[in-house]
Amino acid sequence: MDKAYKLEDLINELFDITRFNSEMIILKNEEINLRLMLEQIIDDFYPTLNELNKRIEFMMENNITLYGDSDKLARVFNNIIKNAINYSIGDDPIKIEVNIDENNANVIISNRGNKISVFLPESCEWVLITW
Repeated sequence: MDKAYKLEDLINELFDITRFNSEMIILKNEEINLRLMLEQIIDDFYPTLNELNKRIEFMMENNITLYGDSDKLARVFNNIIKNAINYSIGDDPIKIEVNIDENNANVIISNRGNKISVFLPESCEWVLITW
């Protein structure tokens, strides 16, 4: 049954990408507790982290409430964290740091891994299309 739900999510994600490309995507703005969201996502990765003998260091001083589409934001964070885990090398932790800069919440996800060799607009476009 779990695989059926994953398949359904993948199909829905494909439809979202299609809607996004046709500029018909609708965002549901709602109040989001960013700390709670990130902690839940990190907890979901615990079995994978444990299996790969990796860890995440989560640094966030204050609770932050923001407004946005929680499903879309969760998907973005999930994909970035999953890739940080999959493409990290060595036993250095994956770091997730959240801070506030004026009216913005900055989420920095970093790991030690192979660098993207060419950082040109074309390579950035390729990276973003992947997600």
